Amino acid sequence: MDGLNLLRADFDTMNAKIRDYAAKSVPVARPRRMRNELAALHDPAWDIEWQEALILLACHCRMQPARTHGRLMKLRDARSERGEQAQFDEYMQLIRNTLHPEFITPHGYTKTFSQMDAAKIFESMGSALKPLEELGQPFFLYAGALLGCIRDGKLIEHDDDIDIGIFLGECSENDVANRWLDYKKELDKRGLIDEQERVNNRPVFKFRSNLGTEIDLFPAWVDNGKFNVYPYSLGDLESEDVFPLCSFGQDPLMLPARPEAMLAQSYGEDWRTPDPFFHVDWKRKKKQFKKLFVVDYDLDG
Repeated sequence: MDGLNLLRADFDTMNAKIRDYAAKSVPVARPRRMRNELAALHDPAWDIEWQEALILLACHCRMQPARTHGRLMKLRDARSERGEQAQFDEYMQLIRNTLHPEFITPHGYTKTFSQMDAAKIFESMGSALKPLEELGQPFFLYAGALLGCIRDGKLIEHDDDIDIGIFLGECSENDVANRWLDYKKELDKRGLIDEQERVNNRPVFKFRSNLGTEIDLFPAWVDNGKFNVYPYSLGDLESEDVFPLCSFGQDPLMLPARPEAMLAQSYGEDWRTPDPFFHVDWKRKKKQFKKLFVVDYDLDG
């Protein structure tokens, strides 16, 4: 047997072992060692199968969720280019079985709304967010939560959190970071963030509630008639696309005036087509919104 065939035989053995561990829910004693062994068995001739083995190993051992989610997206695209959607769908069922009752999202291995009482959560959003009303800044349904509301009339099954935009008023991009930091301090004074969130140095704040899912708060502002909201829109929307905010029966939580315009700008013109592998390029967004990162959001820092 030549070297390439021997390498393929070793890969087939490793691939079968990983699938057996996953199917039987057998813990892997040293997952990083197995991952390194698998890395040594890669060859372009069986790249897609190798990617599947790597992803399955990561999911079974709950390793590197963000990177693995990205690999799943690339695997889907590769199978699609080859006209092998059925093979990908079969593989995804294996992933779902391996992760149940969790699923992989860009935030980690977590329960999604498909595993929660999503209807109750959706119906309770407004009341859960009512404490924000005291801070005096309007807030609106945003990102994935807005997408589910407008497209499906409910929370997206493969999502796992609720996104809320906080309107900070009219200000320049140079001033928005300090306004957003002040807002976090006000949240802290009212006990609306937990101890872990107090020291997080990110411009996304996790709101404390009893809703049973994470609630992320994102800064929004208007500058020279242009509406901005992290991480999707920086001068890409008109103020009229968002204001006046409109009620959808869950006051004080509101919707943008033209939610379709915001969704098209955030997700593209095909926003009506579900994409469980959509993810944000946070590294690129950090460069785009660099002035949001000029302050330290760690309240103990």
